[in-house]
Amino acid sequence: MASSARSRKLRWSAPFAAAVVIALIVAIPGLSAADSPSLPALSAQQLVAKVQQAKPVDLSGTIDMSTNLGIPNLSALTDAAGGGGHGRAAFSPTDLLTGSHKAAVWLAGPDKTRVALLLDMAETDVVHNGNNVWTWDSGTKKVVHYTIAAGTKAAAGTKPAQATTDPAEPVKTPQQLADEFLANLTPSTAVSMGVPISIAGQKAYQLVLAPHTAASTVDHVVIAVDSVTSVPLQVQVFAKGQKKAALSLGFSSVHYSTPAASRFAFTPPPGSTVTNKTLGGSHAQSADAGAPKANAPQANAPQDNANQPATVGQDWTTVAIINGVQIPRQLNDFLKAATPVSGSFGQGRLLESSLVNVLVMDDGRVAVGAVSASALEAAVAAAP
Repeated sequence: MASSARSRKLRWSAPFAAAVVIALIVAIPGLSAADSPSLPALSAQQLVAKVQQAKPVDLSGTIDMSTNLGIPNLSALTDAAGGGGHGRAAFSPTDLLTGSHKAAVWLAGPDKTRVALLLDMAETDVVHNGNNVWTWDSGTKKVVHYTIAAGTKAAAGTKPAQATTDPAEPVKTPQQLADEFLANLTPSTAVSMGVPISIAGQKAYQLVLAPHTAASTVDHVVIAVDSVTSVPLQVQVFAKGQKKAALSLGFSSVHYSTPAASRFAFTPPPGSTVTNKTLGGSHAQSADAGAPKANAPQANAPQDNANQPATVGQDWTTVAIINGVQIPRQLNDFLKAATPVSGSFGQGRLLESSLVNVLVMDDGRVAVGAVSASALEAAVAAAP
């Protein structure tokens, strides 16, 4: 099933840790029947149709995220040597693998999005405004400016989320995640309705998705949908054998109004280092072409098409395989504690969690999937 026109997701490439986080971060707490608001009855099929057919809604709000994968805190393993302001290291996707986090989000139309991941005394931003995308890490004072090349779907204003070479967002919104789940519904999924819930002051229906396959580590996914706007407000993923949601992402506050245009205007702060890249098209863009001037050093970068992961399987059994991954030295001790595995795929070490399993192979490949360890190994063995 194709993504709906209302989708705002920017499907951006990412290193393997980001793939673990960005692709699967979701969840909401449970709610007793006594707290359930009264809403008109809808079937699961009707609710899916409402979400997919709904018009885009401008909004701003705060997203709360928590991760409960049953793994140790990895923040100490990130490279502190790369720190910037306040002695903080660069943002790493491993920061999101454990604990609780908060992000601010602003959405206005199909091509204006701002997500700010709020960290301890720091901030990581992604700003999408028309054909320009900016990423900013206040810890390292590094800015990356992406220009969406003319002729791509994003530049043409039709489904900008489908540009295939976008930079990695720090956090997805509940709407982006829900769109991804709903855009790929097949007979492999059982779809049903849950008990209505109140999210961020809004009455919401709950849609429950459950994979039929035993190979998936996912028991079920719950998507809370605003009963008035049909905007997904929260999504939850429960791992098999777990009572508590493994991953959670949802609005703690939401306001349905168009954010000020200034929210999407970005100027590199003085003293920052700016790298320019091109998304789409056939040639890299020069450092100065189409980019605002800033009092900061600038560096050219090639078109950002490299390191796209290959995939094996489909639906709930999809496994991403990334070639040529360089594991940070800070993770060496962590990998040594992982389970050694071998087979027709070669040799490597298996990192297991309640929801996502990762196979780090000696030949530089890394496989990631919400599948059992045996299914993960089989997928790698079957990879071309």
